[in-house]
Amino acid sequence: MLYNRLEASKSVLRKFIVITENRYDKLMIRLNEQLKNPKESFYDEEIWTFLLACGYAAGGQSGSDLLIRKLSKNKSIKDGKIFIEGLPVSPREARDEGKTHVDLAIGNIKLRQNTKGGIELEVKENSFINFCEAKWYSDISKSVTYDQARNQLIRIIDNAICFQKEGKYADKIMVTLITPEIFKSNVRKSRLYQYKFEDYLNDKNEILEDLDLNQNRLKFRQNKKWKYPDNIPNRLKNLELNWISYEKKTIF
Repeated sequence: MLYNRLEASKSVLRKFIVITENRYDKLMIRLNEQLKNPKESFYDEEIWTFLLACGYAAGGQSGSDLLIRKLSKNKSIKDGKIFIEGLPVSPREARDEGKTHVDLAIGNIKLRQNTKGGIELEVKENSFINFCEAKWYSDISKSVTYDQARNQLIRIIDNAICFQKEGKYADKIMVTLITPEIFKSNVRKSRLYQYKFEDYLNDKNEILEDLDLNQNRLKFRQNKKWKYPDNIPNRLKNLELNWISYEKKTIF
């Protein structure tokens, strides 16, 4: 049984999958419930993301590095780990916007000290990060509690371009959508992210507009150890948007 194989491989998986122990156990429980009482329509994208990570992590370091290459087209990252539901420091003040859970994060990333799931940049020359948003049949959220005009994709982009370690930012940034192929190739659009991704890919001014830097309804985070970038247009030059499907990239 799949559950038993994952349990037997836990010591190997935990070397390459970075996730809190509590969250790991809860995902395993949800997976076991599905396996014991299968639902014909199983759309739990958190479990699919978890299984994706486990499938590659089971191959050890070479498996982890292979997933990074498939998701990022980046062959320079070596000895990488797979961060599930990592928590970067929010670029907006806590009173305005809560923490963003990144479905899957890879690249030059490490855990923040004294946190269970917090992540920060691992400062290196030509540093690279990739924040992945995985969707099965659900859409991106259309609003944030304190800003109804802010969608989930722009929130991930905001976190990615601001990702740092005490004012030092990633040199290369990628934000990747992972979805079923039908939403990527079908000319009929039914998801908000299909429109937003196309807008952002074709014109980075659309990203600037949705970041809403001038209105600044969400206050920038600024403190001694964390600084919102001064020149966002310049940071956007380092941003690459990527969209892959489970089927075409044979991730599963």
